[in-house]
Amino acid sequence: MIQDPASTGKASTTEAAKPKHDTVKVYQRLRPFMAGKRKRAVIALVASAVSVAGLLGVVQSVRVLVDKTFTSLDAMALSHALSIFLIFVSLMAAGTYFRTLNFKMLGEEIVMAIRQRVYAHVLKLDGHFFQKHRMGDITSRLTADIAVLQHGLDVSLPIGLRGFFQALGGASLMILTSWHLSVVILAVVLGVMVVAIAFGRYVRRYGRLMQQQIAESAAQVTESLNGIRVVQAFNQEAQETAKFNATMGEQLKLAQRYNQARGLFFAFATVCVFGAVAAVLWVGGLAVEAERISTGELTAFLMYSLIAALGIGSLVEVFSSLQTAAGAAERLFSLLDEKPALTAPEHTKLLPKRDNGRSIAFDEVEFAYPNQEAPVLRNLSFDIKAGETVAIVGLSGAGKSTLIDLILRYYDPQKGRITLDGVSLPELSFTELRGSIALVSQDIFLFSGSVDENIAYGVESTTEDAIHAAAKAAQAHAFIEQLPQGYKTQIGERGTRLSGGQRQRIAVARALLCQPEVLLLDEATSHLDAAAEKALQTALNELKGQQTVITIAHRLATVKNADRILVLDHGELVAEGTHSELLKKSPLYKKLATIQFLDT
Repeated sequence: MIQDPASTGKASTTEAAKPKHDTVKVYQRLRPFMAGKRKRAVIALVASAVSVAGLLGVVQSVRVLVDKTFTSLDAMALSHALSIFLIFVSLMAAGTYFRTLNFKMLGEEIVMAIRQRVYAHVLKLDGHFFQKHRMGDITSRLTADIAVLQHGLDVSLPIGLRGFFQALGGASLMILTSWHLSVVILAVVLGVMVVAIAFGRYVRRYGRLMQQQIAESAAQVTESLNGIRVVQAFNQEAQETAKFNATMGEQLKLAQRYNQARGLFFAFATVCVFGAVAAVLWVGGLAVEAERISTGELTAFLMYSLIAALGIGSLVEVFSSLQTAAGAAERLFSLLDEKPALTAPEHTKLLPKRDNGRSIAFDEVEFAYPNQEAPVLRNLSFDIKAGETVAIVGLSGAGKSTLIDLILRYYDPQKGRITLDGVSLPELSFTELRGSIALVSQDIFLFSGSVDENIAYGVESTTEDAIHAAAKAAQAHAFIEQLPQGYKTQIGERGTRLSGGQRQRIAVARALLCQPEVLLLDEATSHLDAAAEKALQTALNELKGQQTVITIAHRLATVKNADRILVLDHGELVAEGTHSELLKKSPLYKKLATIQFLDT
């Protein structure tokens, strides 16, 4: 059962851990996104005032009609009064159009700028950030939270401004019409406003909790769908559904508390407003009977009070909506506040021009992943010459894939130094570093789109011939030609319309098209049959000396073709040499060759 945020509970614990921000300060952070949009904002603001002025003018026209026209039954005066009435209606309609158009576009433009900024910022964050946050939560912030913020900007905000002008204009004309009747309304308004302030704090708290629950449900959906094969293979559909239903149940309980509070408040406001109207009718009726005010003035006063009441009511409604939007904005801005753990210096170094690969050196490197005490790599030192092909082998957990993470600088080691052509990695810009490297990882990721778009990913401009050449080198051209639309075939999300081996060959083609100085292959042939692997190895052998190749493999064919083999054990380099040398001098390598390579 969901408890109040002040008490215990999963959602409330998360809430308590999050910093509290003043709503005004949250919205002040939107100011940079207003750049270049002030003209549209001014037009929207003026249009809101004009629209309300037209509405108040309509009411004044009604007063004239009641007091002078209907009583005298003068056709000419009636026509004149109705003409003025229609002029004010036209003014109100024009103001409404320009207010709606400009506020809608203003909200769209601000939200688009925020979404673009947050998305670009997230893409630059490193492995430390992605270890802390679930993909579903990040996606929820860029979708659900953005939608809440957009609703606040292009729906609630214009309604609030209109309500403000209505309340201000209606109250002013009420006082001019009858100040003693206005006192009755003012007393009610002050009471409602006091309750509204307390209500707004409550709404913001629960609005933020609801957004967190939405993010949690989105994270669960993303995780389950990404692992749908595992879910189905282990018959966990019912369990995953139960977890999702439990989360949605928590969300529903929060929504019930939130909407109960809203319902109670608006019931209270309704009783107050119509109680005030009843009081005005009583006092005003006596004033009409005593001829202190006219029937038209009482009618106009009631309409002004209704306009003011609706304005105040919309302000209260908007206040709660903007509080909820502020909670969503906080979650978005918290992403912008995330700082990359890894940065490049202001003045970075450039790598020398080379056409034979690049040298890589590890110097007494020690590394542990964030939130893990035990190091994955320990005092690791080795040198790889430019143009050399080096295989890295070891038991599972030896730290092989971690080497690739460090070379690409997804993380920095806690101790030691890694250099590329003698330049320490932190001295290079990420563009300079990763522009020299291409990766084929064991977790193959292809984007939804066509085959040729995936092969060309990472290359600013290329030709069809170059794409085909890379595909041929990766032994992918033949099967691509047999696809329904060849290179233009849509492969689905993550390449689900292709087999594992086909996806792997496209990933290799993507890396080869970049023509990198350093090629990182992390189990790049694990999904290939023996014939395809042999053909790919032949293609890679033709590139020997032109690029540095680091390959992690469990297959003998890949290992035997390497110039040198590094043997890792629990993050330490325990042996290095050629295949034949290591069979003689390294018991661990001989064990690996016997168990994993299946051929000595």
